[in-house]
Amino acid sequence: MKKMFLLCLWILAVIPVRAGAPHTAPAALGRIVQVCQSLPHANLIAEPKLAQFLLRSPGTACTGGNNWLLVGDLYQLWVNGVWKDSTRGVFSYDKSGREIQFRSQIRRNNDWWDTQMVTTSYDTSGRESVRLQQLRSNDAWINDLRDRYTYNAAGMVTEDLGESWSEGGGWENSIKTTNTYFAGKTITQSLMQIWLFGTWINALLITMTYDDNQRLVEEELDGWIFTGWGRIARFAYSYDANGDLSGLLTQILDNGAWANSSMSWYTRDAATGNVLSELFQTWYDDAWHDSLNTAYAYDQAWNDTSATTQYARNGVWLNLDRHVYSYSLGTGVTDTRTVSREIHLQQNFPNPFNPTTNVPFVVTQTSCVTLKVFDLRGREVETLVNGVLPPGTYTIRWNAADRPSGTYYYQYKAGRYSEVRKMELLK
Repeated sequence: MKKMFLLCLWILAVIPVRAGAPHTAPAALGRIVQVCQSLPHANLIAEPKLAQFLLRSPGTACTGGNNWLLVGDLYQLWVNGVWKDSTRGVFSYDKSGREIQFRSQIRRNNDWWDTQMVTTSYDTSGRESVRLQQLRSNDAWINDLRDRYTYNAAGMVTEDLGESWSEGGGWENSIKTTNTYFAGKTITQSLMQIWLFGTWINALLITMTYDDNQRLVEEELDGWIFTGWGRIARFAYSYDANGDLSGLLTQILDNGAWANSSMSWYTRDAATGNVLSELFQTWYDDAWHDSLNTAYAYDQAWNDTSATTQYARNGVWLNLDRHVYSYSLGTGVTDTRTVSREIHLQQNFPNPFNPTTNVPFVVTQTSCVTLKVFDLRGREVETLVNGVLPPGTYTIRWNAADRPSGTYYYQYKAGRYSEVRKMELLK
């Protein structure tokens, strides 16, 4: 959705879109225009928790991590003083905890009806290889969009090839994103192109700038105008003392100078760094004005359970919409909720082992927990746990089928507590 939103900015800035454009433009451009025209009214449930993903990425915020799986995203509207179900997303996962299917449904006649399904496939390295979007029509799933991913040696996406399903019954090129990295892992540029008249045409170029701590501080958005790049917008990121995102400023180019457009401010929980609220303001009449405010609620594992948005009218905050999230504990972690007196790491069993072993650990208070495996040279080989866990006794299974025999160390951190133990893999 972010990719489509940015392309819409380019279309609005560069291409004069008239009402009949979807019917007269080439297929790829027509498809984009149709989506752009619907964006102001679209429900963005297909990208659940997009803001949360952005907020958690730069700094040290700790969340439920990869142990808890999002299984439901219920979107509601505030109507006549009560919350009314509108749409929902339902997620399915494989045994490794990887998302394999997302289904979007709409509430109609007191029942849920399928509207969209996204199916994700993975390559032999466990990386996303294909993402297929289908639409529900006449009790059947119809192909709509498809993304195919290419990776570099560091496992980062270098190309995202977007395709649209043609009326003739085949896949056609639509949108392509090519990413450039520094040292293979830090993205520095993202080039978006659209398929027109049998060739790829430049559309957008996003250039990223980082500080000395490798935190993203600016993204500049350039649009291709006839024969060259022209600046359109830029996004400036600011951080608090803990390295977590605290502000996001959006500016647009106006008569050759950057002009304020919008600003988001984030407040966080002091202990975990998780976002508690986001205040969105818009710039007009030479001042910032409150527009939207989103409040996030969490469970004891710090999974966000809801995101409620209000809008400002005459100095009063009024309900607008909300997302309600539900989770299940991933299959890799067993939670017995047996509370001990100390936070500690226990010896793995069996030990020695081949190729799987169990690592038990105990948490007495809600903590940000990581459990990582290292080889004898101190190189991290796998992360088994990364997230906030409530009090309880847990067991995580490690499958080392693709690792050579030898001695490994596993490091457990919970809050400020840290402990390391040794295990032997014998094949």
